[in-house]
Amino acid sequence: QIDAATGKVLQTYKGTEGTNEIAFQDGTLVLSVNQGGKLKATAIRAESGEVLWSTGQDYRGSTNETIKWKARHGEIEPAKLDAALNLSVDGKTVCLFDGPHIVGLEFKTGKEKWKTLIDDARMSLMVGTLILCGDAVVYASARKMVSLSTETGKKLWEAPRQGLGFYSWKDVFVIRGLVWTWGAESERKEYGINPSTKRPMRSSW
Repeated sequence: QIDAATGKVLQTYKGTEGTNEIAFQDGTLVLSVNQGGKLKATAIRAESGEVLWSTGQDYRGSTNETIKWKARHGEIEPAKLDAALNLSVDGKTVCLFDGPHIVGLEFKTGKEKWKTLIDDARMSLMVGTLILCGDAVVYASARKMVSLSTETGKKLWEAPRQGLGFYSWKDVFVIRGLVWTWGAESERKEYGINPSTKRPMRSSW
């Protein structure tokens, strides 16, 4: 914990070595902790440093990231990436990656509620967009966008990539309860989508 005005270290939390992601919600830190290549999610009370829970199992996370790692006709070697859980929290649910699955945990206890296979079981999910919004969690990869129920993990809807465009973490937003992304025409038209029903609510140029 660091003072934003001075940079002074106010508190160091024990047992957080190897942390590679930090989320904050309602006074609670939710961490992705990488210990020897094994990932756990841990929740800590920010004020006191008290560990509230830690997942009893390890998760694979994902190293499937969109990066330019090799120059054309060059000799640049691929970058070595640490696995990430790609955490998303909202005070009720913690969502994370486990290889090709999205996992939903209880925010207060860390208990696993559901685990949903999204696509190809042989390939980890692409690190990027994972947004909790109301009763849905929205995930977007380069091939499609998917919405799941935060209570059951059941797939609510999916939208495959269309035209020349693609879904990426840069192009999907949740604003005033709607999911905004590019339209199917791959032009300068955006659509606001209800995250639970897929119903287009607004469009703009």
